[in-house]
Amino acid sequence: MQELLTGRRRLPGFSADWETKRLGELGGFLKGRGVTRDDSTGGDLPCVRYGELYTKHADHVRAFHSWISPAVAAAATRLKYGDILFAGSGETKEEIGKCAAFLFSGEAYAGGDIVVLPGAQASPIFLGYYLNTGPINRQKAANGQGDAVVHISAAALAGIQGQFPSVPEQTAIAAVLFDMDAEIDALAAKLAKARDIKRGMMQELLTGRVRLCMTIVGQPERATQNRVLDLFRDELATATSATGRTAPATNVEESVLSPGSPRGSHTGRINAALYRLRTEADNHARGLYGNNQAVYSLLRYGVPVKIEAGKVTETVHLIDWDHAGRERFRHRRGSDVARGDFERRPDLVLYINGIAVGMVELKNSRVSIGDGIRQLSNQMPMFHEWFFSKIRSSLLATTPKGLRYGTVGTPRSTS
Repeated sequence: MQELLTGRRRLPGFSADWETKRLGELGGFLKGRGVTRDDSTGGDLPCVRYGELYTKHADHVRAFHSWISPAVAAAATRLKYGDILFAGSGETKEEIGKCAAFLFSGEAYAGGDIVVLPGAQASPIFLGYYLNTGPINRQKAANGQGDAVVHISAAALAGIQGQFPSVPEQTAIAAVLFDMDAEIDALAAKLAKARDIKRGMMQELLTGRVRLCMTIVGQPERATQNRVLDLFRDELATATSATGRTAPATNVEESVLSPGSPRGSHTGRINAALYRLRTEADNHARGLYGNNQAVYSLLRYGVPVKIEAGKVTETVHLIDWDHAGRERFRHRRGSDVARGDFERRPDLVLYINGIAVGMVELKNSRVSIGDGIRQLSNQMPMFHEWFFSKIRSSLLATTPKGLRYGTVGTPRSTS
C-alpha cells in the first residue's frame, strides 16, 4: 500500500511524473457545523461525527452510526459523494486530521469539528488512502494546535503538500487497494461466521444432541451439476473451466478476466474500465435493476475510457461478442457468496472473462417449481443483491419438471 501511494512502485502503463500540490489547490475547505453529540442521538437522517473518523471509519465512509432530525439538519453541512472529511479535533497531534472519503450518494450531514474538502479534482477513493499516509500525517501533526485537546484549521490543512499522480493513475491505484479491502472484509466476515458456527456445533456435538453420520453426502448434487456442465460443453459447444472453492465467489474475478477486443489492451485502459464497471455495479443511488441495466450496457457495447487529458476516448470491450468462441467461459460450483452476516451457496455461477453472467440453482424432483422459486432469496437486499448487479439471468431446474429462466427483477411465476 505504501509503495503504491508514494510512487515507489508504479502500476503497469503509468510512467508520468507525480506533481507536487497543496491540498488547497484541489478545492476549497468547509467547516462542519450545527451538530452536537446530543443532536445525533435521534432522527432518521445520517450524520458523520468527528470522533467516528477515529473509531468507526478507516479510509472511507460507507456506513453510518449517528442520526439527526430534519430540524438539526437544516443548520448542518450537507455532504456529497467524494467529499473528504478531516477530524478537526483530537487528543494527540499524531492523530489529528484523520480523514476519510465520503462514498455515499444519498442525503447525509457532517457534524461539528469536521473539516470538509468538497469536490476535489482527484479520485476520492485514492485521497481517502493517500491523505492518511505517513508523509501527510507528519505535516498534519506539525500544524496541530493545543495540548489537552488538539485542533487543526482548514487553512492549515490547505497548506499541506503532497505528491499526486494523474487522475487515471489515482483511479487505478484506488481500484487495487479498494479491491484488497473488500477481500479482507469478506474474509473477516467469513472468519467470524465460521467461529459462530464452530461454537454452535461444539455445543451440539459435545453434548450428544447431534451425532455424526458416516455416510457419503453430496454425490447426487455433484452428478446433477456435471450433467448441466456437460450440456454446456456438448450441446452448446461451450468449454468451461472450473475455478476453485478456496475463496468466496465474487461477481468479477479479475485474476482470470481476459478483456476482448482489442486484445492486449493498455493496462491503464483496462484498470479504468474495471473501475467504471465496479462503480456502475455498486451505485447506491440506484436499485439493483438500474445497476444491472448500466452493467449490461458496458458489457454489450464496451466501456468508454480516457486515461490522459487531451486523448480521445477509447472503448474497452470486456467481452468480444463478434468472436465469442475465443472468450474464457468458467464456472464455480458450490462456492460461498458472503458479505456481512449473510451467506449463500449457489449451485453454479457462470462466468465469461471472469464476469458473472448467470446462476443455476438445481432442486430435487420432490420440490415443486413454485417452492424452488420461493427459495431463491439471493436477490433480496438482506442477502446478496450486490452479487446480481452483473448477473443477467438465473436458471432454476428440477427433474423432471423442467427449467425456468428469469432475469434480475423478474416477478415470481410458475407458468
